[in-house]
Amino acid sequence: MESIAHPIISPVLRSVIALTLAVLSTAPAGATNLDWRYTVQLNDTLTGISRRYLKDPKDWSAISKANSMTMPDHLRIGRILHIPTYLLRYRSGQGVLSDVHGTVHWRVKGADFWLDASKGQTIPSGSELKTGQASSTLLRLADNSELLLVENTYLKIDNLSQFDGELMLDSTLSLQRGQATITVNPTKRALQRLKVLTPSAQAVVRGTKFRVSYDDKNMREETLEGLVEVSAAERNVSVAMQMGTLVRQGEPPNRPVKLLEAPDISNYPLKFEQLPQALVLPELAGAKSWVVELSSDVQFKNIIWSANVHGSELTLPSLDSGTYALHLRAVDENGLQGADALHIFSVENRLTLLSPQKSALVRFAQPTFSWTPVMGASTYRLQTSRNPDFSSLVYDIQSKQPTWQPETDLPGETLYWRVAGIFGQQQVVWSSNNNFTYKPGPLAVDLGKSIHRIDGSYVYMDLRLPPQGLVYEAILSSSEIGIPPFSRVRNSDGLIKLPRPTSGVWYLAVRLIDPIDNTPGYSSVQKITVLPRSN
Repeated sequence: MESIAHPIISPVLRSVIALTLAVLSTAPAGATNLDWRYTVQLNDTLTGISRRYLKDPKDWSAISKANSMTMPDHLRIGRILHIPTYLLRYRSGQGVLSDVHGTVHWRVKGADFWLDASKGQTIPSGSELKTGQASSTLLRLADNSELLLVENTYLKIDNLSQFDGELMLDSTLSLQRGQATITVNPTKRALQRLKVLTPSAQAVVRGTKFRVSYDDKNMREETLEGLVEVSAAERNVSVAMQMGTLVRQGEPPNRPVKLLEAPDISNYPLKFEQLPQALVLPELAGAKSWVVELSSDVQFKNIIWSANVHGSELTLPSLDSGTYALHLRAVDENGLQGADALHIFSVENRLTLLSPQKSALVRFAQPTFSWTPVMGASTYRLQTSRNPDFSSLVYDIQSKQPTWQPETDLPGETLYWRVAGIFGQQQVVWSSNNNFTYKPGPLAVDLGKSIHRIDGSYVYMDLRLPPQGLVYEAILSSSEIGIPPFSRVRNSDGLIKLPRPTSGVWYLAVRLIDPIDNTPGYSSVQKITVLPRSN
């Protein structure tokens, strides 16, 4: 049987992962396990079936030969015909990103630029996908096969072929970097084929769940369900459920080993009111490190945070209120990841930070901090810090109200802040952390040594170049407060030029402006007298 073309694999190492399937029905001589099985209907003929489904209707004789038919003109209703899939018409299919978290990009084949991906995005055959740091995406194929791509993963979708008549799906994907957890054909539809390639390996699967990862030199495969056949350097090994293998470049697959069992984390809390929080990692023989993943979906359709952990403690990050799922699995000396322990928990932060909002740009030196009040709290404790672990505090104060304003100017940098409610003598319960950046507004313009001049048409004032990134704004008005303005101008070279007004007393106000968000500095005002025009 022909297969869909796929990129050339390096002859240095060619590994094949193939799931072994039980044959569910007796096939005639010459038929293969990937042939399409067609049930004969009333009034069916070989030529009619060929016209409906084959690339070349003249290939009806190949069907007859594949089924050892002695009387091809007589088709018994209900008979199962085995039709080689290479004869069938097919069209290019597409996948769908059913979940996207963080930074995920995609591009069509041959494009020079990447596009931002979003939930619900269709990904046509020939496209490429990549996930950024702390990002993930779930790619769903037409047969509901799913690939959960973790952070820093690069996947090429070489081919998604769908045969006519809702028949076999033939998909070829190339994992260039990173890791994917793959659930293949969960509805157990017949004749669904998925190939997962790496620069040095190929996986052909037809109904299982497994993890595959690739780094610069090594491929690792961990079978979670089913049976996987791994081949490299002309040697095959069978990898049963809860077994795994490592393939080093230029070598045959390692002998499969039993994956480390799921750790016991039944003592982990079901509810958190204070995060970040450290949790003790369980003891497990053979564990050299740990992989931890968090999902906002209890069925683990996304990954919102992950980490490789060494040592004896796992620290959960700050999370918004809600329900979360945690996967924890041990990693053995070969880098093979074991079975997942699943832990469902909730986070109920006692209060919500209102202002400054997360990632806000603050332009005022003494902004007002505010948060939601908490019933029963006798007071609140607020901290600001130069780092997210609050080891370098700027403020550490208490307030009886859910607001606070500093009496000194903030330092001009990125800061983190959090608030805790205090209930009598009880230990504080911190909120989640918000980060914000304080960027001071422009300083006042010094007009002490600046002299204006007036000619018959304009009022001029020469200033030095403004600070980098800022521009001048000048307002000429009959009022000291600049309202109403007679004329207004902005420039970045320091030469103020305004139309000459009528004779009388006028006020020229000059200030610096940050054009990024139009934040103004304080105005400096110079009083000028415009004489009547000479005849």
